[in-house]
Amino acid sequence: MICKIMNIYNGDNGTKILSLPKNEEQLNSALVDLGVDRRNGFVHEVIFVKTRSKEIDKAILSLKLRVEEVNLFAMYYEDTTPEWDVKFERMLKVFQPDNAKDFLNLMYESEAYSFYKAKTVEEIGEKLISQYPAMGRWTAKDVGEMFHEQNKGSFVLNSLYMVKDESLLDENIFHYNGVSVGDFYLASEDKDYVCSVAMFNKEKYEAYMLEGAEKPPYISLMLPTTINELCRAMDRLGGNEITYFVSPLTEHFPTNLAAKFSIGYINEFAELWSELEKDNNIIEKLSAVLAYEGREETIDDLLDCYSRLDEYKIYPGVCDYGILLDLERKDNEKMTIKEKNKRINQYMCNYNGCLSGEYGLILKTNGKQGIEEFLKVDYL
Repeated sequence: MICKIMNIYNGDNGTKILSLPKNEEQLNSALVDLGVDRRNGFVHEVIFVKTRSKEIDKAILSLKLRVEEVNLFAMYYEDTTPEWDVKFERMLKVFQPDNAKDFLNLMYESEAYSFYKAKTVEEIGEKLISQYPAMGRWTAKDVGEMFHEQNKGSFVLNSLYMVKDESLLDENIFHYNGVSVGDFYLASEDKDYVCSVAMFNKEKYEAYMLEGAEKPPYISLMLPTTINELCRAMDRLGGNEITYFVSPLTEHFPTNLAAKFSIGYINEFAELWSELEKDNNIIEKLSAVLAYEGREETIDDLLDCYSRLDEYKIYPGVCDYGILLDLERKDNEKMTIKEKNKRINQYMCNYNGCLSGEYGLILKTNGKQGIEEFLKVDYL
């Protein structure tokens, strides 16, 4: 489907036609191009939509869906058929949603609804008997009443019988909470995300936790993302402050992020970590230094250790004293065992050496050469 959005501060000069659906990054980029960003308060209006159904188009415009809400509709709509259009048009007439939230949730529940052309239970029975002749042993009225009793449907729009199958509304069905569809996030396929974040309006979340108020809506984002997308999410949540919860998507990303950090800082750190993840040697070295210094995987500790990686040399595979002696034996055949032991003890002492079964030999060389000066050994 397509839609046309307008930056209302620019009038006709600030319009853009979009083909939907788009992933979050593509949608954000289109809005930025139009000037719908944190500078204009993300103010915009959807002024035109085109689906297969004029009735659905009319409903979207009259309910003033925001472009991200139209995008949610488009994600669902691309897998539907013209027959679905007919059913959803009927549902719109029956339920008459008066806001975007009810409209989208009606869409998500649409698979649970069925319509039959019938004005009375007897007409229902006649249709069923024509489909299943074995039911002819009963009268059409009896068959229709049995069907009605079983399905608890209702007669609507003068000539239709509507049935809702509750079994199709399981816990996995999407639900629009007014700002997002919970944990749903249409990610970019070519982006290296390292964590997801659930963002709440801080005031509403505290009221929920302390006063037992209704659980507030939240928005899920994948990080790293753009500043504009982050700000757009905060704008949709309302208020000046947010509460957030982070879930790692990669093995080494810190799990105990301190609440003192702003969501913007978390996003910047995620950007850095995304780059680090592209080099396994850096991640391995950083993990070794964290273990060596007895640090936790907090942002403070990670950034501090990352800034000092050049102070260390890590020798993977050199996991115990015997391996060190064996390396000395191969590379320095003229030295006695006593001399080799002395030199090993010397650089272990000088460089605060540590032998780790997981990471290998760790030396704090402060930028100087380590054992590679006199041994043929790989290091990080």
